[in-house]
Amino acid sequence: MDDELFTLDDDGYIALGDGVDVPPGKERAAQLGVDACPVQALRVE
Repeated sequence: MDDELFTLDDDGYIALGDGVDVPPGKERAAQLGVDACPVQALRVE
């Protein structure tokens, strides 16, 4: 997982916020993280 895109909280879950601007070249990493979310709580817009 890309720490620049997905920050974990104290319990090891992704800390959701208002969103993250995906830097150029990180689109694939962002999509892989979204695809790996077991509860489908993430999305790419």
